Amino acid sequence: IDAPRAVKESKARPRIGIDHRKSGAGLAYHAGAPMTFTMPAVLVGRLRGGRLGRLVRLTVRRTINGRTVLVPLVGGLGFDNLSPFEPWLDETIGRLLSRKAGAFVDVGVNVGQTLLKVKTRVPGAAYIGFEPNPACFAYAQRLIHANRFTDCTLVPAGLYHSPGILPLHLRTAGDPGGSIIEGFRRHSHYHHSQHVVVLPGDLMLQNLGAPPVALIKIDVEGAELEVVEGLHDTLDSRPFVLCEILPLFGETNPKALFRQPRQARLLALMRGRDYALYRMLGDGRVVPLEDIAAHGDMSLTNYLFAPREECSFIEAAFSIARASGAQV
Repeated sequence: IDAPRAVKESKARPRIGIDHRKSGAGLAYHAGAPMTFTMPAVLVGRLRGGRLGRLVRLTVRRTINGRTVLVPLVGGLGFDNLSPFEPWLDETIGRLLSRKAGAFVDVGVNVGQTLLKVKTRVPGAAYIGFEPNPACFAYAQRLIHANRFTDCTLVPAGLYHSPGILPLHLRTAGDPGGSIIEGFRRHSHYHHSQHVVVLPGDLMLQNLGAPPVALIKIDVEGAELEVVEGLHDTLDSRPFVLCEILPLFGETNPKALFRQPRQARLLALMRGRDYALYRMLGDGRVVPLEDIAAHGDMSLTNYLFAPREECSFIEAAFSIARASGAQV
């Protein structure tokens, strides 16, 4: 699908953006008055993940944190950047980067959902992203160039505790659930695999000549333990660490038998580095935790490891909730 012929043949450069004037905001082509073509939001939903969506090649304007950004849609990638994604994270990034100066390290860039948050919330922050999936890496580069973001470094590799080449298991080309951890999910969950390069974060950041790190975001579908093990020296600078940890789904669930020992090792490692644990709730509140009990709630998967000396700041900057029931 390309822009309508009238748009392509227009001398004016097509501007494509969100049309908020219609009920059920959608996408609109603008090639100078009077021609406007509207793509309803429901159609965007139909295109996302479908065969037709892989044929779309457009650039869409969207406002994030009060700033206009350009979102390329190409090869079926980019649709995830058209709708709000974890809105609590925008405010959290702003607060944590205002507390501690330094670089933002994005482990698991995917299609740049967090990149857009960082560069619209704190445009001057140094951004360093690691993404082993070649399709997602290429898309994130396109996103940076389209928006002329500055001080951005992308590396086409995953982070791990040691150098190597591992299979990345995927359902789709841009699968945000792709994993390098054998056994994290059943093989039947995935449709294909491709080999990718993995390297320790300490080694990568040292070779990049990176500035001190203020905040690390880890979203790696089960490889959190290996990522943190490879950041041993980086943790000496006491960055905040935002980390997705997927549920155990009950102590007797087959997933728990694999995941629970790894989760326990990760928490013990961070406790040993004198980090406190908080769960980040969708409404922006934080829950202090000592451990993560078995649960199956996919809305309770986002955590903050804060240097223990920063606990007073966290509890002043965020509204505190207390763990109870499913939140434990």
